[in-house]
Amino acid sequence: MKALLDELVPICAVWTPNLPEAAMFLGTQQAKDVTEMQKQCGALAKFGAKAVLLKGGHLLNSDACTDILLEADGAERFFGGKRLKVGAKNAHGTGCRLSSAIAVYLARGHGLGEAIQYAKRYVEQQISAN
Repeated sequence: MKALLDELVPICAVWTPNLPEAAMFLGTQQAKDVTEMQKQCGALAKFGAKAVLLKGGHLLNSDACTDILLEADGAERFFGGKRLKVGAKNAHGTGCRLSSAIAVYLARGHGLGEAIQYAKRYVEQQISAN
């Protein structure tokens, strides 16, 4: 894990941990609300990624899925979305799909915020289709 944090994260354009992963990297409890997510996102940003998108799909006390983007310049944005139905046929691997879709939209020339919006919509459509 040290090599990941010391060598890989600092060269990431956008790092996309979920809440359990964030807690593991930070050696703390999983965030229970958006305020705690903001604090953890700030702590994750100190590892040096150009941007951190902390995914809130594991936030249990909310009907919505709120993700927080924190960029290196301190800009913070919130992205809302549907809470995916646990146990849905295509729900496994959604974080991997999301990060891959973000990479595709970035490669197509979209800005980071737009890439995240399009990627979230894509993943939601994939889950809803089945």
